Amino acid sequence: QLFPLKTLANRMSSFGFPANLESRTAKIQKWLDFITSSDRSNDATDAEFLHEIFVDVLGYRSPFYPDNKGWELEFRPTPCLGFFTEETSHVVAEIFPGEIDLKPESIHDTTEWLIVTNYHEIRLYHKLSSSLFYQQFYLDRLADSENLKQFYFILCRRTLLTGAAKTQEASRTSQ
Repeated sequence: QLFPLKTLANRMSSFGFPANLESRTAKIQKWLDFITSSDRSNDATDAEFLHEIFVDVLGYRSPFYPDNKGWELEFRPTPCLGFFTEETSHVVAEIFPGEIDLKPESIHDTTEWLIVTNYHEIRLYHKLSSSLFYQQFYLDRLADSENLKQFYFILCRRTLLTGAAKTQEASRTSQ
């Protein structure tokens, strides 16, 4: 466990969760159904999965609907979260779909977080922490309200990206 449960509970108690959080589980259920009926085998499926989890469930700005503020999920050259415009990029978290058993090495200098997923599970590592410490989420357990809230709180854009674009301040999740 990357974050102590008591600390999480304290921070989550004053966090403003979106009113439609429970309805967002439909996207998660879609991928649980996919896992049981299909084989994850291509970049297009990975991109759709990442877009639906990080944009539709967790609230990141999509690269497919850029506005004057830019977007927060990038797919090229590798999937990552951060602050992106046509001219600039600031990577905060790198995403590694596929093998989940090992903590990956970061590619970008500004990376603070490493996220690995195999559709069944999503793990969050801090770049400077031992590979023994990570926060783990199983998609099939996110139907439980408390697990969903913890998942949302730790991985949502408001927590993971706070302040990183305009300053070199660490995200709220690492404090």
